[in-house]
Amino acid sequence: MKWVLLKSPGHPDLASDLNKFMAPHAIRAALSANSYWRKGVRDLGVLRGGAKALVFLTAQSMDEMEIADLIRARALALLAVSKVLDPVPPLREESLLAHALGYHGHAYKLASSFPKEDPLRLFVSNKYRALGKVAARKGSDPASRYLYLQSMAQQKRERDWGNWVGRFYAKEGSAVLPVLKTGLELCKFETTVAMGLLATEVLQQELKQVGHSSSMGMNRDDLRKSLASPPPEMLSRFEKALEKATFPADGPFLDKEMLKAYYRGYFYSALRAIGIHFLDQLASAEAAREFQAGLGHGEPGFARDFETWYRHLTEPRATDLEDDFASLKSLGGLPLARSFEAYEEFHSAGDHEMLKTAKDYFRRMDTRPDHRWQAGGVAGQQLLDPALLEKTYGSFVTCQSPINVAGQAWYADFTGNRKGLEALLGDQDLNSWDGIQILKFLRKYKEVKSDSIQRQYERFIALDPDNWRLVANSVDHLHSIANHEKAREQIKRWLARNDESAGFPYIFARTQLARMYWFDGKYQEGLKAVERVAESWQGGAMQFYALLLNAVGRTSEAERVALAVLQRYPTSPGYLALAAEIYWRQGMHREAAHLLNTWQHPLGEVDWKTDVAPQFVKIFKDRQWDGTAAIEALQAEKFNPKQFWWALSPIAEEASEAGCHQFAFETQSRIRAPGISQIGIWADAYVYYKRWKGKDAALQWMRKQLETCPESDRNVLAVFAEDVEKRELLWEVLPENPKGHGSDAVWLARAISALRSGSTRDRSWQKIHGYFKKHSDTDAEVMGRYFLGMAGEQEMAGRIKNPQDQAQVLYFLGLKAHLDGRYGDASEWYRASMETGLTMDPCQQLATRQLNQWIAEEKSLDWLLANRK
Repeated sequence: MKWVLLKSPGHPDLASDLNKFMAPHAIRAALSANSYWRKGVRDLGVLRGGAKALVFLTAQSMDEMEIADLIRARALALLAVSKVLDPVPPLREESLLAHALGYHGHAYKLASSFPKEDPLRLFVSNKYRALGKVAARKGSDPASRYLYLQSMAQQKRERDWGNWVGRFYAKEGSAVLPVLKTGLELCKFETTVAMGLLATEVLQQELKQVGHSSSMGMNRDDLRKSLASPPPEMLSRFEKALEKATFPADGPFLDKEMLKAYYRGYFYSALRAIGIHFLDQLASAEAAREFQAGLGHGEPGFARDFETWYRHLTEPRATDLEDDFASLKSLGGLPLARSFEAYEEFHSAGDHEMLKTAKDYFRRMDTRPDHRWQAGGVAGQQLLDPALLEKTYGSFVTCQSPINVAGQAWYADFTGNRKGLEALLGDQDLNSWDGIQILKFLRKYKEVKSDSIQRQYERFIALDPDNWRLVANSVDHLHSIANHEKAREQIKRWLARNDESAGFPYIFARTQLARMYWFDGKYQEGLKAVERVAESWQGGAMQFYALLLNAVGRTSEAERVALAVLQRYPTSPGYLALAAEIYWRQGMHREAAHLLNTWQHPLGEVDWKTDVAPQFVKIFKDRQWDGTAAIEALQAEKFNPKQFWWALSPIAEEASEAGCHQFAFETQSRIRAPGISQIGIWADAYVYYKRWKGKDAALQWMRKQLETCPESDRNVLAVFAEDVEKRELLWEVLPENPKGHGSDAVWLARAISALRSGSTRDRSWQKIHGYFKKHSDTDAEVMGRYFLGMAGEQEMAGRIKNPQDQAQVLYFLGLKAHLDGRYGDASEWYRASMETGLTMDPCQQLATRQLNQWIAEEKSLDWLLANRK
């Protein structure tokens, strides 16, 4: 691949460095262009060369903290000038720069005009196998070899990446930083910290040599000493070295501040990789705090902002995290994604504080593709805005297509385009990583047969048989269809090719093998499979080690292991649920309840629903008498009422979904909620009773419950009985002609329930219509008339006298649009009701719940409308 278009013999040094491509040579090429410019040599060749140098440098820079935009901006500006003045358009440079900036669709469009075996075309087209053949040829150029290295990192092909590095970069000191960049992009558990520390030390070495004619290599002895004992005050040490460095850069192509930005991008990206590894992959709060202490405080600016950012992740407090979105001005929007994840632990989607902070964070995003993707996630999960989610995600896919196959697959699934997914899967050049992303979506479609899915998994595994991620996804599919024997065969084939030297994939493989034995009740075999990796203390391995120890009767050991894992990962709701599960399986219900009630990190509502309820029901589904004893132990433990509600309601819902309707009813009916909220608890219990004993018995039970509350409160039942499964409560429990406070709300609920169920042709509809023809004075009556088409939006707006009225009116405007099939309008009205912030108002809660349900479907509003039930 010949990048250099310079033919003039007057620029031999510039051409020579550009032909070598790698970042240090690109820097020297830019410095040469500066020198020519200062000497008055300002021809097109110098402009071309300087622009190329900045594009090459951008393509090899690393900036996960988004603090090096100076490099990108200058590259873009120089390329734009060159494009205007150069009679030969710099299409290659534009394609490479577009790809580096995330505009993969534009890069692909430009590269499509290049020769079929052009390495750049193969790179931006994700044709990594063909690229590998070209790059491996004798005499291949540095650019081709580096692009292939980068593609292997993107595909997470660790072994091939390592072999390539050994073949081409082991002795080339000038390529250390760009190579380490690709190594960090692998996100490999065993190497991330070492590569990150190595990058920081290489930077120290390079800063001592900036401006000299050396190859910017490493002093290996010094590096070994530094890595053996990482120095304290890392931030100050680096910033001081940066200030002391002599940067011979003062021209239009590269200046001192740009070089500082380049080195800062690498340094803080390396620290970020190490820090996030400690927080997420290692999940060790102690290790994270030790790393944070070693950073030091640093001077105001980049160093101080980075230290503050990471300290607030290791010791998260809501107020600190809120401040970060406004105060950490040195950092870009994407690094704060991790801060926002931490903030989510303190607030639920849709509450007032979450909405405010989510909007502050959303404003930190710009139009870059990665920002659009992140903004789409915030729009959906926190702002609960389906239309904005679709707009931002859709724009991301548009600017990525057709390069980002995973993005295209997501959008095809989001719009319900199964045939589009199958078309993507039909590409014979599809790489394994993209292939399994497509299969994850296709698995959800009933029309796609499971054996067809499995054949596709085997297709991708055959391309890269040592890649554990591919096998793991296939095993997950086989588990979903309960073919655990075949899953074990696949795992054993992988283990036959790999041993302990594979690192964490080996641990994961043996853990999955144990898991597949567990589901078939082969506990001794499962224990034998996982024992060999139990000493790793990897959470998943320890989980099944504990469960299998318990299953074979080694109960005290199981308890010890489960509690030890919980101590190691004290903030994990999953491992708290594991310890409780071990107690429950041993019949130690009091111990389980006490642990759940007194643990230092109590479970939230979502934790009970996702981590505890499913396991609880699996344990007690076939021995519900014992499950009742476990529930009684929870009740005796005297949780605070709200947490007890959080605990039992998800368990009851999960039990009913599993067909255990009696158990669900008995569990739900134990809940005692304050005030009229108790009626809502009874309404849900009614559904479980109805599924268990039938409608007549359930109605009789519900009438008895209402007799225990004041007559003036009974009409409140209407608020909780609008959905189809509870519709009869409005007519057969409440009087046909209700009286007193809230009677108008009953008629409103009847109108809404009839519209929901499509019952607008029976006698009840005639009664509803007749009532609203005669009544129009109260808020509920005006709203009822609105639902029947007897009143308009202006009349609805006229009923707003206070914030509570506003939340109510906005919700009902949304509900009417919803029932009419105007989902876009419904989304806007629901959001307006939610944003009143009146979280104790039933209408605000209903609006928030509906938005959450839509977002959870992970489908477009058009699809939801076409598939509404």
